[in-house]
Amino acid sequence: MKKVMLTALVLIVVMAGAGYWYWNKPHEDVANAEPELSINAQEIVTAFVTNEQEANTKYVGKLIEVRGKIFQIDETEDGSTNILLETSEPMNTVLCQLDPLQKQSKEGIAVGQTINVKGICSGFTADVVLDRCHIIK
Repeated sequence: MKKVMLTALVLIVVMAGAGYWYWNKPHEDVANAEPELSINAQEIVTAFVTNEQEANTKYVGKLIEVRGKIFQIDETEDGSTNILLETSEPMNTVLCQLDPLQKQSKEGIAVGQTINVKGICSGFTADVVLDRCHIIK
C-alpha cells in the first residue's frame, strides 16, 4: 500500500512539474525565427478549401511566411492589429494577427500593397489564421 501511495505521489509531482513548465515556457521568437516554408496567400487558402484535413497537417502549428496583397487593416479594441490578405476566393482571406509582444512599425503598410508576413498558422475558419505575425521588410 505504501508503494502505491509513494508511486502516486511521485506521479503527481512529475505531472505538476510538467504542467508548470508548459504553462511558463517562453514564447517562440517569431520575429527572429526562420519560417518552415513560404507560400502565397492564394495557395494556402486554396489548400485549405480543397482539403482542410491535409492542409491542417501541412500548415497548422508551423511558422510560415505568406506573401499577399493587403485587403484590409483592422485595429482591434485591445490595441492589436489584424491584416487581411486577399485571394480570388470571395469569402476567404489570410488573417494575419500581428504579434502584440513585438513592437513593430506599421508605417508604410497600406491597403493594396503586397507584403510578406510570417506567423504561426492556427487553422482555417472562413479565413486562414496566422497568429503572432511579424511583417517582413
